[in-house]
Amino acid sequence: MVKRSVPGYEAMIQMVGLVARTYGKDHTNYYDLGSSTGAITLALALNNKHNNNKFIAVDNSPQMVKKCQRNLSGKVDNFEIVCADINDISIENASIVVLNLTLQFVDVEKRSKLIKKIYDGLVPDGVLIISEKIHFDDKENQK
Repeated sequence: MVKRSVPGYEAMIQMVGLVARTYGKDHTNYYDLGSSTGAITLALALNNKHNNNKFIAVDNSPQMVKKCQRNLSGKVDNFEIVCADINDISIENASIVVLNLTLQFVDVEKRSKLIKKIYDGLVPDGVLIISEKIHFDDKENQK
């Protein structure tokens, strides 16, 4: 579904994987917040060249958590899938945190607190990757 509604979705996933190769660090956690079926988590893991990392996928939908579990099992080592609101989890020892098409679903009043929590949980030189759909009022730009 998202592949059809978001132009460049596959390219976004590939780019997240490339960023992981550059900014990931040994002995750290990689978070996929709003993980859905786990496409980003899988890209992080398959592109990982670092050692002793844990991949943490978080989604608030039990159905998505089940799909994510199926998609990651046998393909990703050392992963955890959490069924929770991303505002309610802690971010710790993270070299990479991804909000892929997720921040738009967080209440505007809660966004700053979430970003601050993520920032506080990043290791030095850790990264937060945010991608979102946007809409332009100008039809030419919207193309």
